[in-house]
Amino acid sequence: MLASPSAPTGSPTAALMSTDEAAKYLSAKPLTLVAWRHKKQGPAYVKMGGQVRYRQGDLDAYIAQSVRTTGAA
Repeated sequence: MLASPSAPTGSPTAALMSTDEAAKYLSAKPLTLVAWRHKKQGPAYVKMGGQVRYRQGDLDAYIAQSVRTTGAA
């Protein structure tokens, strides 16, 4: 995704995404992520200096915990 040019790969800031970028990654609308934050739902996020950022690993973890399976017939 969008890595900071000065951040080495694997660093905590290597894959920080804006709300718009995270929404695209999740195939959701940015306002959905805003609503989730206000409801204390959705993926974990980082708040730095008033800016909200998402780590790709947190988005992947959110997707993984959202997986549901159907029962066998």
